[in-house]
Amino acid sequence: MPKFFIDLIDSLGNIIDTDDEVFDNEDDAEEYADECNNAFAIGAEDLEGTDDYMDPDEYEYVVREE
Repeated sequence: MPKFFIDLIDSLGNIIDTDDEVFDNEDDAEEYADECNNAFAIGAEDLEGTDDYMDPDEYEYVVREE
């Protein structure tokens, strides 16, 4: 049975981080990835101008199946 993981990737497709959550179905994984992308964009607004800032246009949470 396939498992679904959420990866944070950069604009070049490199995996920056993998979330600890593991999903049994793709729909739940996609919903969670959307939530992560929204939270990332909101968090980026708070960090803008700091050393920890990561441009949300250059990163995305995506679903990977294994």
